[in-house]
Amino acid sequence: MPTDVAAVTMSNATLFYAPVGTTLPADSLAVGAAWPVGWVQYGLTSAPLVVAYSYETKAPEIQEALGAVKRKKVSEELTAETTMAQLDFAGLPSTWGGTNTVVASGVGQVGKETFKIGGAAQLPIRMWGFEAEQEDEEGNVFPVRGFIWKATAEEGGELEFSKEDWTGLPLKLSALEDLSRTKGERLFQLVRVVEAAS
Repeated sequence: MPTDVAAVTMSNATLFYAPVGTTLPADSLAVGAAWPVGWVQYGLTSAPLVVAYSYETKAPEIQEALGAVKRKKVSEELTAETTMAQLDFAGLPSTWGGTNTVVASGVGQVGKETFKIGGAAQLPIRMWGFEAEQEDEEGNVFPVRGFIWKATAEEGGELEFSKEDWTGLPLKLSALEDLSRTKGERLFQLVRVVEAAS
């Protein structure tokens, strides 16, 4: 791997979700510009976004060798984790399921959101994306974007109210294979723009 100082990155990431199959943002779209119709920014986060890919392997044992002579993947998993900083119910149905009802304020009526969940086994399946940024040696800023083709929330979060810390809502997404895509490309795509079009 050649050395590339511009590839040394420190950046936050903005998280988005959309219905499966929504158009991806163009590679030429500037960092911070609006994503195509269908993409919704999930909200503000209080923890880094961590995307993890892991897999299990199987190796045959043969009598003529002490160690493995061949190895193959037998399962794989891709997850993304962060903590939402906003106590905002709009995104909860997209991860946990359930419903969020918004009532506008009016005469004798307070404005409110009501989130309800329980009793339904089906998990919402969404496409997820994130956007970070990378700066080259000339100060040009380019996007780094990742896309999980299909994912569900792997587990619920703990909503903690404390006088000593801000309320946060843990979010863990677990990818599902998109069988409509080419084998070897069914979980995740990461795009790093390194130079503007000429």
